[in-house]
Amino acid sequence: MKKIQRILAAIDLSSYSKEILAQATRLARSMDARVIIANVINKRDIEVVKEVYKPMTEHYASPYSSVYLSLERYVEDVKQKRREHILGLIEEVEAGDVIEEILFSIGVPFDELITLAESHNVDLIVIGPKGRTDLPHTLFGTTAEKMFRHCPLPMLSVRTGDFPEALVKAEN
Repeated sequence: MKKIQRILAAIDLSSYSKEILAQATRLARSMDARVIIANVINKRDIEVVKEVYKPMTEHYASPYSSVYLSLERYVEDVKQKRREHILGLIEEVEAGDVIEEILFSIGVPFDELITLAESHNVDLIVIGPKGRTDLPHTLFGTTAEKMFRHCPLPMLSVRTGDFPEALVKAEN
């Protein structure tokens, strides 16, 4: 197995994000590697914004109108808010010394994460089992499940200590 030099931490700002970054940071330090943080703005969310503001922009087409909202401005605002949240996580888990860069992408999350990992020569991906929806009683969220099925790179699924009581009893 080749030496792990770059670890991609797939941070979606869910409840798993802090542990994903902490685990990626611990691994990076133990392997003398670097961490790349990736966050994907879901294409589905962009499409909703387009549809919501479409009637407004048709009636108030001027970019100087107070109701006008360009898609580019929306995306930049989302990136800025997410960057601030991610910087807070970096500070909280004291990961600043291993972070190589923070990447943002727009698209289908599992596709974008694989593309980012491949284009940045990542050796390992650290991901949470579920995303922001955190549907109860599911083992993996749709993004994590698709990543495990399609990603050609090694992956680590990070768990938190919040396991259903029945599962904890079964393991003991």
